[in-house]
Amino acid sequence: MKRRDDREISNLKLRESEFEELRYGSRSIESESQPVPKNEFEKRYLAAQEEGGWPEGLVMSLAFNKLMKHGISGKRVLDYCCGNGFVSIYMAQSGATVYGFDISTNAISLAKLKMSANRVNDVQFDIMDAENLHLYQDNFFDAAIGIQALHQVVLLPRAGSELARVLKPGAPAIFSDNWGAKNLFFQAWRHCTTLRRLKSKSRGQIVLSRGIIRRSSFENAFEIKVYPCSLFYLLKRQVKAPNLLKALRAFDTALLKVVPPLGHFCGEAAIEMVKV
Repeated sequence: MKRRDDREISNLKLRESEFEELRYGSRSIESESQPVPKNEFEKRYLAAQEEGGWPEGLVMSLAFNKLMKHGISGKRVLDYCCGNGFVSIYMAQSGATVYGFDISTNAISLAKLKMSANRVNDVQFDIMDAENLHLYQDNFFDAAIGIQALHQVVLLPRAGSELARVLKPGAPAIFSDNWGAKNLFFQAWRHCTTLRRLKSKSRGQIVLSRGIIRRSSFENAFEIKVYPCSLFYLLKRQVKAPNLLKALRAFDTALLKVVPPLGHFCGEAAIEMVKV
């Protein structure tokens, strides 16, 4: 992972901001303003695809399980790169005081709309980028969570230290994200499909691996553990039969237990960082 100068970083942020503004600006206001009860969120986003959840439900549930073990009720939690705020709303419904930030003005507008529609009060949304969380005090948050966020910021030289600054000592930051940079087949497939469709390379977004994180600004500020998943289960994009998906998930679980190094080749991971 090459080191980028300030001009290149600024250009990456500009392209990311432009992309996100278009992405969230095209969302239906009517759809985004619909309330989502806590149990509906869990059925939709914290359940595996074969159980009726969305395609990323397995890795997202893994990440939330890690977060909930630390407890969030009555605590201040950061929704890192919050997008339209759907995760923030759920955490507020679970008893947390939530702060969410995103680089996109349109995303934050939708997040505030969701906050109003769901009638939650303990949420604050702000427009910031990950290298300058200037509205937050030092040692302010008890925990943080980022959904599909780490691969967007891992190349930023000050993102890790800035996240560490606003977290309390010992506080966890949990990420649900892509994985598998060592899997050349996954890399080729993603570059021809998802990464290409989302113009990810031009915005500095990459497929993660432990080596990439090790060379990032997050490494020195956190103790990091990775919980990979979706080896053969990554076929979920093509396979729709629930029984077959259950079998693939069970096979992955057994295989990774016997041969842990295969985790480097999985397609998704929950990443737990604890501030040192």
